[in-house]
Amino acid sequence: MPDKANVSEKKEELTIKRAPLYFSHINLLRGFVALSVVVYHVIELFPWKDFPIKPSVFLWFRVGWMGVDLFFVISGFVIMLSALKLQQTETVISAKKIFIRRRAARIIPLYLLTGTIFIIFIKPEILLYPFSLLIKHVFTHLSFTHNLLPDTHGSIDGPNWTVANEFQFYLFVFILMPFLKRLHPVALLIGGIAIAFISRAIAFMIAGYYQWDVFLRFQYATQMISMMDEFCFGMLIAKLVIQENNRILCPLENFLKSKYFWTVTGVTIIMFHITFKIYWSTPDYWYNPFMVICWRSLLGASFAMLIVITILVPSDLFLNNPVYRVGYYLGEISYGIYLWHLPVLLALKKAGFQSPLKFMVTTIFFVLVLSSLSWHFFEKPIIKRFK
Repeated sequence: MPDKANVSEKKEELTIKRAPLYFSHINLLRGFVALSVVVYHVIELFPWKDFPIKPSVFLWFRVGWMGVDLFFVISGFVIMLSALKLQQTETVISAKKIFIRRRAARIIPLYLLTGTIFIIFIKPEILLYPFSLLIKHVFTHLSFTHNLLPDTHGSIDGPNWTVANEFQFYLFVFILMPFLKRLHPVALLIGGIAIAFISRAIAFMIAGYYQWDVFLRFQYATQMISMMDEFCFGMLIAKLVIQENNRILCPLENFLKSKYFWTVTGVTIIMFHITFKIYWSTPDYWYNPFMVICWRSLLGASFAMLIVITILVPSDLFLNNPVYRVGYYLGEISYGIYLWHLPVLLALKKAGFQSPLKFMVTTIFFVLVLSSLSWHFFEKPIIKRFK
């Protein structure tokens, strides 16, 4: 008669090997941070100076811009996972072709659509620029290099600077794809943090020398290379997830009874507490060398731990829950929420809303409608076509 312990161990190994490589909880995070960015911009652009700070969870929306940092960590995880999965079934050349085709189909169509609508309905004066200046704005946006120059950084749908970062990261993964599988996780993480530290340190020193304003400090300290630590935190998680016979990162069947799960959760809570305590006690963020150079890595590490928690919790426990499905759907349309929200916000601001709450609710309503329509009738068909 086989030993029960051995049978249990073999069953556990089988479960680990068959662990899914698609994690639906990530969509919950996507949906939440997309809406967080919307609310943050409502607070800033209305402006809603007396936005409630109690309960304390509302403080998050005052710093909703941090949702972008979580997006970058998620992107590092998802894109790295996609690249590694392709390498398991395709040749290097074939994997690279499929990878860049899928990434382009996912990011470019809606980017072009919302950018065009922004120019026509929100900022038509761009079309009256001198020809050379118009070409500069259009070309940098079409080449995803507009984030590199101060005058084009946010000239067409402001949040698009992050899309440029994303696309540049895709190219980075595309170039390194032949080496990703052999890249050691520790070397990946150390390299990413070092690159980000050096880049942000250089930006900070130049900013001090030339006495840059906050906008320029922000712009050059948030380039793709300056956010490499956040991307690499996500890439590290993907490396740990996809390793064969990995016992560290996989869904836990009885996660509520797992000491490992609660240990990770406890560490994550402590990290977030430290991260935000430092942030709230440092008002001069862009003029503080520690905050500009180092703190972002702490924020990225905290978000990475949050992603680890979503991986440890099995998806199938919640898929039939209607509330969960709403959150999951918001994650599906999160890219649309992100790209549509500023054109909608700026268009509605002209209507002269007196109540910031009504303004926010109206903005979110139209953003969700447009995001849903573009997902079902524009984005999704294109993604399927180039899958």
